[in-house]
Amino acid sequence: MSPARIEITTAPAGPGDRNTVGGTPFRPAGEPWPSCYCGARMVFFFQVDIPDGGHLTVFQCPVHDDAAYGPARLPDRYWDEVTSPFDGVFWQISISGSDAPAAAAEPLLRPLRLELRPETGPADAHGFKLGGTPSWAQEPEPHWCACGTEMTLLCQIPENFGFDMWPMRDDRAEQAQLFLGNEIYLLACPARCHPRALWPVAQN
Repeated sequence: MSPARIEITTAPAGPGDRNTVGGTPFRPAGEPWPSCYCGARMVFFFQVDIPDGGHLTVFQCPVHDDAAYGPARLPDRYWDEVTSPFDGVFWQISISGSDAPAAAAEPLLRPLRLELRPETGPADAHGFKLGGTPSWAQEPEPHWCACGTEMTLLCQIPENFGFDMWPMRDDRAEQAQLFLGNEIYLLACPARCHPRALWPVAQN
C-alpha cells in the first residue's frame, strides 16, 4: 500500500460517506455497536477505506482512554484479552470486508469527511496517515501478532490530535483524543488473521 495522508475536511459527512470522522460507521451487517468492558457505549472516532482492500473503523470508550500496553509477541485473542493494567479492552479497532452502514450515527463527534492524498514526503513522514513507516516518537516498538506475523503500520495519529465533539465528560469539551492524546501507531497483522488483529502502540 502506498502511503497516504489523511486530511479532515470541513465538509459534513453524510450517511453514505465511508471516509469520515464520526458519522455513520460501516461495519459487518448485524454486528452490534461496541461497548467497553465497563459497559459504556464506545465513541466512533473515524473510518477509512484502505486502498489495497478493507475498511478501517476505530472506536474507544468515552471513560477509559489511557494508553494500551502489551508484550512484543501478543497473546491469543489479544483484541479481546488485553494484557494491561485494565480489566478489559476499552477500544475496538477493526478491518472489515463486507460491511453495511450502521443503524445510527455517532452522537458525540462532529461528522466530517476525510480525504486521502498521496504522501509526497518520506515514508516515515509525521502526521495523520495510512501506511508508510512509523515516525517513532521514542524507540521503535515492534509487535508480532498471535499468529506469528510481524505487524506493520496501518495508520498513524499524531500526538495531541483532536476530534471535534460535543462535551463528553469533565471539562474537556470541544475535542476528544484517542489514548490520552499520545502519538498512536495502529499496527495491523499483514496476514489479516482476524478482523481485529490490530494493536495500538502509544508513545509521547
